[in-house]
Amino acid sequence: MLSSLSGESDSHARGEGESNKKKQVYQLQLLWYLAEVKAQSREVDKNRKLTRETLSTIQKDLRFAKHEIRRATSTPQTIPESEWKHIFKGEAINLDTIFSSLHHLAPPKENVGHVSTTEISLGKSDLA
Repeated sequence: MLSSLSGESDSHARGEGESNKKKQVYQLQLLWYLAEVKAQSREVDKNRKLTRETLSTIQKDLRFAKHEIRRATSTPQTIPESEWKHIFKGEAINLDTIFSSLHHLAPPKENVGHVSTTEISLGKSDLA
């Protein structure tokens, strides 16, 4: 998360921003940093800010979040677990996967078909 403008640290005051300790890359070196600071200070879209804060909280303990989402009674049961992982990470989700989980298509259970007066026996389905 970006540092707030009101509580500047020494490194932020020097124009370095927060660092990735492994490689010493500072946020200020990223092209979008200043635009992001301005956007966050405007707070135009409170839902976007709330989403960022929620994702930041969830990402602190993804395992716990996955456990809790399975237990929650208000959780949409139609979203597959694989897609929850993407949601928690703030990544794009596969809408085809979600749509497929809503509409399960299965072959008809009847193994005999009729064409006019002719009866056609269909092979036994593994899904039936």
